[in-house]
Amino acid sequence: MTDVRGTDSLEDLDQLLNRLVDGTLDEAEERRLAAWLAADDTARERYRHWMELHAALQWDYATAALPSHSEATGNVLAGGHRMEEGARRAPLRRLVWGASVLVLSAVMLAVGWLSIRAPNEVGPIVEIVAVDGAAAWSSRGDLRTHLAAGDRLPDGVVSLDGDAAVIGLRFRDGSLVTLVGESMLEFSDQGQKRLRLRHGSLSIEARPQPQGRPMIVQTPSAEMEVVGTVFSVSANEKKTHLGVEEGSVRIRRLADGRVVEVPERQVATATLDASLPLAASLPSAMPATFTHSCEADSRLNREGRWLATEGQLPARLQAVPMIAGRWPDGRPIIHHGVSLRAVENGFVAFAPDGFVTIRCRMAVRETLRVMLTMRRPEGTFAGNFEAKLPLDPDDGGVDPDGWRTVAIPARDFLPIVESHPALTADMVVAMLLVDTFRSEANLEVSSLSVVASATLAEDGS
Repeated sequence: MTDVRGTDSLEDLDQLLNRLVDGTLDEAEERRLAAWLAADDTARERYRHWMELHAALQWDYATAALPSHSEATGNVLAGGHRMEEGARRAPLRRLVWGASVLVLSAVMLAVGWLSIRAPNEVGPIVEIVAVDGAAAWSSRGDLRTHLAAGDRLPDGVVSLDGDAAVIGLRFRDGSLVTLVGESMLEFSDQGQKRLRLRHGSLSIEARPQPQGRPMIVQTPSAEMEVVGTVFSVSANEKKTHLGVEEGSVRIRRLADGRVVEVPERQVATATLDASLPLAASLPSAMPATFTHSCEADSRLNREGRWLATEGQLPARLQAVPMIAGRWPDGRPIIHHGVSLRAVENGFVAFAPDGFVTIRCRMAVRETLRVMLTMRRPEGTFAGNFEAKLPLDPDDGGVDPDGWRTVAIPARDFLPIVESHPALTADMVVAMLLVDTFRSEANLEVSSLSVVASATLAEDGS
């Protein structure tokens, strides 16, 4: 294993980390970096500092180089086109970014990695009200990988691993932030709340904020101002989706500074492409029934090893390892499963009299877990719900080749997070996950279907 204590090795590690944030690592370099981080505490410490610095630069300098709100709105013409003056600012933004990187690089070389950020002198600003799955908090070199309800955290970065993970953070004024799925969020409150969602999904119930100090939510492509409302944000490096359940939220597209007010029960999407429209609209209507047969690629994000039709065997998804949580010492808890996840809000409606049907097979007796991630039509997180079914290959109802059909009524799905205690008629399914606790179960799934409501299904709605 490479020794990271020498100067040359540290420089080599920095080159790999630089290529990581630039997205230029090749497959061999990715394997080398992963092995390095797994084996060496110093390398992991350096990685955490690099990631925090990269995120801070990405947001702070990009935002500072943009025109102010008044400048942006003053330079937007009818139809959303910008004046040429705005276009001339793009080279300046690139110059500011390049200069900032050079200056920070010089500082890092002069004072060393571990002294870049001042010690954390701010006390706890949030309390964890709920957590499930793999969640971690980090700040200025500190790292906690075992979080529990009741823990109080100062400003820092919370990250979730796994589609089923969720954490709820309550600020001192009662504002509640719920982070869901594979997500990373930086948060602070020094008289004004600032949230930076690098990627993933969050829902916010914001209490009225102090006058002149709205809550600021940033993503790589947008910035939102919040006075007090209920809304959701999902983002990746290229796109931000905003859904407002109550109140209104002002969203500014960072690519050109264009601003739009999104009222309650409406949504908006901001991308890095300034030529696309930025406007509030009603959320898409969800179908009352959904079926995925595994025969071909899905419009949804699908996880699992896809196997083509082979003789009498249908096309199917084979379970793959998934992170379901962490032990107190930080080791991952691994389940084995398949999942379907919506690109944005959801893919099918659901109601208390609906049901989920799964066609699957397993090699040994094992408990099958089926989990639903629910959202409101605008995208606000509405809870994770699960049903557990002990299944035995020797039970009745199993075909000679081991396949069985399992129908699960909505009433069998129990809430995982107590703050979302019940399924209601206005929810939509954002993710459907099927897994087992052991790899030797060899779970395979050939079809998944959801009927929102028995009444709707009978009516053909």
